[in-house]
Amino acid sequence: MNDDEDDLELPRDGIAPDPDRIALMECFTCGTIFPRHDVKSVEKGTLRCPACDAENVWNVD
Repeated sequence: MNDDEDDLELPRDGIAPDPDRIALMECFTCGTIFPRHDVKSVEKGTLRCPACDAENVWNVD
């Protein structure tokens, strides 16, 4: 199998998202950890903390 054929066999084993897992985000300005769906988005591609409105939010692993 080559790289082109790999994309034709979806879903790939082992990398499918877990539907029961809630994606979490953390604000490095105020320290709040919140579900990804609670993030504010003033404009496309800009994520903001729902607690302090800072743009300094990242995924929690």
